[in-house]
Amino acid sequence: MTIETLRLLWSLVLEISPDNVAELSDDVLVRSLFSQVNSRICLSLEEQTAVRSYLSARKPLICEMLQSQAI
Repeated sequence: MTIETLRLLWSLVLEISPDNVAELSDDVLVRSLFSQVNSRICLSLEEQTAVRSYLSARKPLICEMLQSQAI
């Protein structure tokens, strides 16, 4: 995964409204972030797999960050 993809991913995380996250399951959140990344950057199948794995592994961190923004 490139640094460009990582920057985009985390910028998208920071753009998410904490109010909207409360209504989403973790899996829906990951799918939504993946779709947003994939729509902005043309990812190869290998990169798609890497992004999905990265998001799944960082799901607790992403949710924790979004919950802390809501406070």
